[in-house]
Amino acid sequence: MDLSYWECQGLRSLGAMGSDRYHDQPKRAYRPFDRNRDGFIFGENCGAIVVECPGRAGTHNWSTLRGWAVGVDGHRGPEPSLEGEIDVIKRALAQSGLDPQDLDYVNPHGSGSIAGDKTELEALLRCGLAHARINTSKSILGHGLSAAGTVELIAALLQAQAGRLHPSLNLDDPVSLDLNWVGGHAVEHRMRYALCLSFGFGGINTALCIENSDHR
Repeated sequence: MDLSYWECQGLRSLGAMGSDRYHDQPKRAYRPFDRNRDGFIFGENCGAIVVECPGRAGTHNWSTLRGWAVGVDGHRGPEPSLEGEIDVIKRALAQSGLDPQDLDYVNPHGSGSIAGDKTELEALLRCGLAHARINTSKSILGHGLSAAGTVELIAALLQAQAGRLHPSLNLDDPVSLDLNWVGGHAVEHRMRYALCLSFGFGGINTALCIENSDHR
C-alpha cells in the first residue's frame, strides 16, 4: 500500500500522521507512547499467516489462537473510543478463558498519535494489564496501514519463539510509567500468553489472545 501526496496531507490534517519534526533524523521520527510523539510514520509492510485447525498431523504450531474479538463502534474520524477498545480486550479474554493476570505480553496498536496512544494506554490500565511486558513493533517497522495488524501478530509470534522481546525505539520519555515497558534494548522473556491489538479509523477494534505452544 502506498500513499499519495494528498492522502499524506489529509492524514496530517486529521492529526494522525507525524510531522517533519525529525526530517533530518528519520530514525528518531516514529515515537509510539513517547511524550514527543506527533503521529504515525508510514512504513511499507506485508505478511502472511497460516491458520490451521488444531490437531492436524505432521504440523508444528507456533502458537494457538485462544480468543479474539472484533468490534465496530461507529466512532467517526480518527478519534479513538476508549469503550470500544476495552470492549474487545475483555471479550477476547473471556473467549480465551484467561484472566488479565495470565497475560505476560502485549503487542499494542501504538500508532504514535497523541490521542490514540493515550486512549490505548488507558484501556490497558483499566483492563488490568499494567504488569504485562509491552513494546512497540511500529517503532521499528513503521505503520503498514492495512497490513499492520498481520505484521505485528507475526512479530509477536517470532518473539514468542525466540524467547526475546525487541526494543521500543525512541521511547525516551514514556507517556505513562505505570506500564511494564521494554525500553531501548531487547530483553529475554519466556512468553506464555500474549494480547495483540489493532485499532482503526471508524472504531474498527480487534484483539487477539495467543498462547505460545512452546511454553506447555
